[in-house]
Amino acid sequence: MAQEMSPQKKEAQNQPKRRIKMMAQKNKPKPKPNYDRKAKHPDYVQFRCNVNAFNSIITDVKDKLNERQKKLLKKTPFWYLIELFYHQRIDMNKSDLDLVQLLKKFDPNTKSFKFGTKAFKITGNAVTQILGLPHEGKYVKLVNDRYTATFRIRHFGEKGKPSKNQVEAELLKTISFANQPKKEKAKAEQKKKTNKGKEKKEAEEEEEEVDYDKEVVNLILIHLCMTFLFANASSTLHWKLFEYCVNLHTLSSYSWAGAVSAYMNESLVAKVKAKAKAKKGGEASI
Repeated sequence: MAQEMSPQKKEAQNQPKRRIKMMAQKNKPKPKPNYDRKAKHPDYVQFRCNVNAFNSIITDVKDKLNERQKKLLKKTPFWYLIELFYHQRIDMNKSDLDLVQLLKKFDPNTKSFKFGTKAFKITGNAVTQILGLPHEGKYVKLVNDRYTATFRIRHFGEKGKPSKNQVEAELLKTISFANQPKKEKAKAEQKKKTNKGKEKKEAEEEEEEVDYDKEVVNLILIHLCMTFLFANASSTLHWKLFEYCVNLHTLSSYSWAGAVSAYMNESLVAKVKAKAKAKKGGEASI
């Protein structure tokens, strides 16, 4: 026998069926990659020393340098180190893991790396043996972080400290300008004066003959200090180091090995004590 339906079911069947509106399903956004995950790792250290950058710029410009520029460069106290890049004698591969393990062995109180019962310090003599920088000479003082000479104004204006890219752009431009024939160079200088309409004082400074070969060498040394020897977290350079690099006639009278070793030790102490995530510079030497 057919089972009779209850009144409630009959009423439900007689009612029009509701249409269910299907909403278009929104695709869930993909989770953003966690760029901070690496930085939060206890062993993560960000190195500022950029050996590849200096190697790239030297590789790019070495065949563009004229004989006088090469001669001036060879007279600087940094030539032994630059020559290694010039002739591609530096191994560009570094192991971050090895460096991290070495940093764990550094004792900030004695400024030395401890391996069992032995301790090793980064001294001026060690820097001389590794990088070939002179150890004898006057102390390099990084005071008065200001530099207002015409070299700065001519290449970087009066704004803040230039970046690595700005230094590279100025270097390439200065090499091109230095290698122009004298007549073309004179025309370019005259056009520069006419178009800019500078103040009287600046115009008088511009009238002084600029030694562009020398300034090519200045910019190469600035780039070396910025990316390798005195690299820092802001990827800039202390203005006092600009001044040292510009004054080629006094450059050899300073202890650059002492300056680099002091800078590296200061950076290592700061890193260990503050548990900083950025190591200033010099890990290539380490």
